[in-house]
Amino acid sequence: MKISCHPLIPLPIVAAFFSGLTVQFALFVCVLLWHELFHYIAARLMKISIHAVHFLPFGLTMVVSKSLTPPEEMILAIAGPLANLIACIVLWLAHWTRFEAGMFLCVLNFAFMCINLLPALPLDGGRFLLAWWSRKGRVSAYHRMLYLHKWVTSFCFIGGVAMMLLMQWNVTLLAIAIFLLAHLQNIKQEIEYVKLQDAVEKYQIIVDNSGKNIVT
Repeated sequence: MKISCHPLIPLPIVAAFFSGLTVQFALFVCVLLWHELFHYIAARLMKISIHAVHFLPFGLTMVVSKSLTPPEEMILAIAGPLANLIACIVLWLAHWTRFEAGMFLCVLNFAFMCINLLPALPLDGGRFLLAWWSRKGRVSAYHRMLYLHKWVTSFCFIGGVAMMLLMQWNVTLLAIAIFLLAHLQNIKQEIEYVKLQDAVEKYQIIVDNSGKNIVT
């Protein structure tokens, strides 16, 4: 398995240190790793090999070694938010929310789950919905996802501006909107790639059928 790191990895670490948020950042990393661990466990349970792991400044991505079926993609997508939900329930039932760190962890897990369930790519909610729609055609599924992705991005942007004005410059939703906007071009490229894949598959079927009809 290949492991790589984004060159800007030290940036959030240095920012957390100088802003006095080292403990909060460490807890965020724990929540992130817990979330990704369930993605990894789900992949291994389905005997899907992880080809590469790439660490980003505020997350990581895992590349699998094969094309996933819609059911496999849905299971992998929902595994991460499920991890955060389990953490919230355990923290609540164990009464750890009475402590400041426990409450922060609970809120952080809940927020992480909600953000990842947004129906936009590359978030888990978007991946799950795309896989569900793909059962009836990948190209149409991507077009529907592109339309929904634009609406979610717009909602996050408007909500982010409102939060900045009303909640002392809280930039959470605005940062999500910028992140989703940056991924918009990737979705358009994926649509063209899926179109090409479908065209090749249809051509292969035509060639195979024509070969079967040849009588010697």
